[in-house]
Amino acid sequence: YTLPYVFQDFIYSNEILSKSTCIDNKHYSSYDCVTNFLQKNDKNNLENCSTLLSLRFPNIRHLEINIPFNDNLWLIIPTFDKLTSLYIKLSGNNLNYNQLQELFNRAPRLNSLTIGIDSWSSIDFEFFTLKSISIRQVRFVRKNKLIIQYINNREFNILINSSTVSHCNVLALGIENRTKILDLIKTISNLQSLIIQCQDDTFNYDESLSINDELIEWLYSYLPSTYSITRDIGTSNIRLWIDR
Repeated sequence: YTLPYVFQDFIYSNEILSKSTCIDNKHYSSYDCVTNFLQKNDKNNLENCSTLLSLRFPNIRHLEINIPFNDNLWLIIPTFDKLTSLYIKLSGNNLNYNQLQELFNRAPRLNSLTIGIDSWSSIDFEFFTLKSISIRQVRFVRKNKLIIQYINNREFNILINSSTVSHCNVLALGIENRTKILDLIKTISNLQSLIIQCQDDTFNYDESLSINDELIEWLYSYLPSTYSITRDIGTSNIRLWIDR
């Protein structure tokens, strides 16, 4: 007897084997309750997924996917109208940015984009030419670890001029030099929240109970007092709430 799938998350790692006893195969293959589709195997691009091809996920709101992916994705998820959050993991050197642009085009409500990378060298300039009219939150993280990925000065200059980042309200990334924080706030006019890590941060976790935080004090010396600047407990993340 085939029970209906009633969970919000569908985690796909490797090819799965299943057999339905439901007479109506179309009813069985529609996973209406699933809102989060998570691809966990970095070496799987959905090419060999014969069982998965019989399934349909019409209500996906959060998608975690490897780039590049096989065109089977367009069959498995027939519509992206409800997609609001996307986590892409860039794998290898042969990245198909046309696929990613097509995904942006099909997702008019996409608000949050997280990019998982091993290093900034894995991102081509073409990535920064991609366009989305709906993305307002952008996060760059180290792939599979969800910790902020650092960016050097050359890459920073390309980043702030990219179409997607220039419209965002929330941005998370790591930078080499703290002065780039000021450049981000000045350049990205819509920026409201900034989550940042600096390589020149002198914060000492062993002295974390100290009242003084050198980086926060430095930021307040250059930014209006109406801004809220805090450090996440136990991390090197600095959070800025920008009051323009």
